[in-house]
Amino acid sequence: MDACARLRANLRLPLLPPPNALTPQEAGALEPGGGPKDYHRVIRTIRENGPITIRDIEDDVLVEKEFLWASRKPSKGALQLAFWNGVVTISERTGMLKTYELTGRHFGWTAWPKPATERQILDNLIDAALRTQGIVSIDSVRYTRRNLVGPLTTLLEGRVRRKELVPVAVEGAGSLRHWTAPETLEALPEPGDELTHILSPFDPLVRQRERTELFFGYKHLFEAYVPKDKRKYGYFALPVLVGDRFEAIVDLAQQEGWSFKVGIGWATLASHCASGLKTSFIASRPFN
Repeated sequence: MDACARLRANLRLPLLPPPNALTPQEAGALEPGGGPKDYHRVIRTIRENGPITIRDIEDDVLVEKEFLWASRKPSKGALQLAFWNGVVTISERTGMLKTYELTGRHFGWTAWPKPATERQILDNLIDAALRTQGIVSIDSVRYTRRNLVGPLTTLLEGRVRRKELVPVAVEGAGSLRHWTAPETLEALPEPGDELTHILSPFDPLVRQRERTELFFGYKHLFEAYVPKDKRKYGYFALPVLVGDRFEAIVDLAQQEGWSFKVGIGWATLASHCASGLKTSFIASRPFN
């Protein structure tokens, strides 16, 4: 689901009133070279000229990249910040190229909807985590977010008292508490034929690497952001889950410069079971 579709699905939840100025923290979130002038310039350009992509901005003073996937255009960081502030939305996407439009104009609003309350936002985080993860912890619910331990703990314990959630013990988790919905436990499948899944690096089962390591003994590294000479498996290597074990890694796209050729690279993972879902893995041979 792209950002625009997600905004439609949870219309009030991501929205904040349009900011009048950047805070120092927001200014620091911009890519190299970005700043308040770039931020207000791109918003003014969209307001006056209509939707734009980063390719439509040709008057940027280019800066050096500070990391491999950064843009040399300061406007890229300004557009990203405007999106996260809710001022613009992604009205169209062609491949990786995003078209940005003013949020209110794209949705035809004459006035901004009332923002979600803090309670609604936190409840949405919990609901989304339960839906995508099954068994959740404070860390998995607040993934990438800070300073939410207290409020989330209060809400999760309230759901336990209302019998909407039950505590579960996860081997090796130490003091990290976990919860799930009673119906999730009741829906656990009986042992049978093992299904094989080729997972995206962004799958909820994989992207929280510490959580994946806790449950499966496997910690996936997304090597697209790793320099080519340091990659072990490939640019877009995908983990392969067989039953409840990660058994292999497969790369379906092999990179040549900035282009890709269709091809398959395969590496098996030797595994030995400890207990429950706990499994450890060692690469058995180099990835071709």
